[in-house]
Amino acid sequence: MNNQQISDALFELAELSKAAGENRFKSSAYRKAAVAVKEFEGRVEDLEDPTVLSGIGSGIAKKIKQLVKTGAIAKATELKEETGASELLEVPGIGPKTAKKLKEDLGVTTIDQLKKAVEEGKVNEHIATGLKAYEATDRERKRLDEAIAVANPIVFILSKKFPNAQFEACGSLRRLKETIGDIDVLCACNGERDDVLREFSNLMETILVSGDTKISGVKNGLQVDLRVVQREQFGAAILYFTGSQEFNVYMRNIAISKGMKLNEYGLYKDETRIAGETEEDIFEALGLSFVPPILRETTYYLDHSEEMENIVTEEDILGDFHVHTTWSDGDLRIIDLAEIADLKGYKFLGIADHSEKMSFANGVTNKESEEIVQEIRDLNTHHDVRILASREVEILKDGELDLPSNVDELDYIVASLHYRQKDNTGAILKAVQHPKVKVLAHPTARLVNQREPMEADWDEVFKACAEHGVALEINGNTYRLDLNPDMARRAKHFGCKFALSTDTHAMGGMGDIRFALAIAQKAGLTPEDFWNPED
Repeated sequence: MNNQQISDALFELAELSKAAGENRFKSSAYRKAAVAVKEFEGRVEDLEDPTVLSGIGSGIAKKIKQLVKTGAIAKATELKEETGASELLEVPGIGPKTAKKLKEDLGVTTIDQLKKAVEEGKVNEHIATGLKAYEATDRERKRLDEAIAVANPIVFILSKKFPNAQFEACGSLRRLKETIGDIDVLCACNGERDDVLREFSNLMETILVSGDTKISGVKNGLQVDLRVVQREQFGAAILYFTGSQEFNVYMRNIAISKGMKLNEYGLYKDETRIAGETEEDIFEALGLSFVPPILRETTYYLDHSEEMENIVTEEDILGDFHVHTTWSDGDLRIIDLAEIADLKGYKFLGIADHSEKMSFANGVTNKESEEIVQEIRDLNTHHDVRILASREVEILKDGELDLPSNVDELDYIVASLHYRQKDNTGAILKAVQHPKVKVLAHPTARLVNQREPMEADWDEVFKACAEHGVALEINGNTYRLDLNPDMARRAKHFGCKFALSTDTHAMGGMGDIRFALAIAQKAGLTPEDFWNPED
């Protein structure tokens, strides 16, 4: 269980405690603990004693250990049962407090009862809209690529239709979270509002609610909200609707401490708006360094802005260590990928087709391995990018590697696990000792929304990788996004190096390097933290 999941559970407990009318200090303590967990650079689930974290006492520490062990906090379950309306918490816009009120005022505790209450006009429009969204949308968070596939065409079409207006997707999508619950699109215009709202409604499959400045609809199972603001409010609005909530609250408190007021309409001093057209203006007016959207999950960089100066950027990316071709299960030839790498200005490109025992992925034979190396050597005379001969080699259950016969001719090996044992630590520790292994691919083998990370003693794995000079892959494929920021940050403490990769199998795959970069930035990695095969 990662830090984000533990933090989310504590935030939920805080809301449940508040709704139940418990001592307000309890709710505040749960909330502070949630923030501490979220900002901790290690893995909270690995802590023997969570009280080492600031703001976490023995009581909350026990709840964290219980959550890690059982997947739930008994106190949270108890509070949900007390409301008698836990089913309602699945409806967007209904939190513990509202669920409790629905039970006490109307005797509503189930979705069917809520439907009847809506039909009889006994609940407000906000709750009715939430129920409509619950019925019309998929209730599972979407992968990042799935959300982008919905948001980008909407923003593109509206931007083409209304060239004088400004459109941008914000919310968790702008922060590049690995999963997305809904999409927020912001529009700035001064005169085309009604036309914009009408055109947006034509793009939706279902309209949930429509107003003068906001409209909510459903597209491909995702709720999409469009908000229209005036141009001079755009910066304040996109700052507010990008979030995170924790970041917004902290920004507002900073404004208050300076005798100002910050909201989604602007930054005010004595009722006079002094900034708001751009985000940058607001940060500057508050005397703060600009924090990019992907670093706004926590408030850390508002207090440690100097650390942003050295964080890795797109200009620091020298190449892609892990791509697949038609030799195994890819759709593109080596020459196709080399041409894309040339266009990107890469210094190197690692061709890492699957090893032979990966039969389900059309693993290459020993003969084919020799042919691949020869093709790469020939192509290197015609391209600016240096094409590296690699292989994604399976780590077998005993830690042995599925090596090709011409392993000595390869530039390096990418080692990976595609199966699971009860404990995978021993196999990984043995595999990374091989002198040709330079990258450990998608280390936890998790699949977003499909498969949890595998079990291993990750601190021991990180120590071994640092000792043997094996870089940990940050895989930008949106099915993987592995390592995640929490684990990458932890691995850095052990002196590990990293490798940004896309695990490309098809056209467009190499563009996923931006998601790998986002993970590296969230983890606070610098250019010096990456393995360079040119060295």
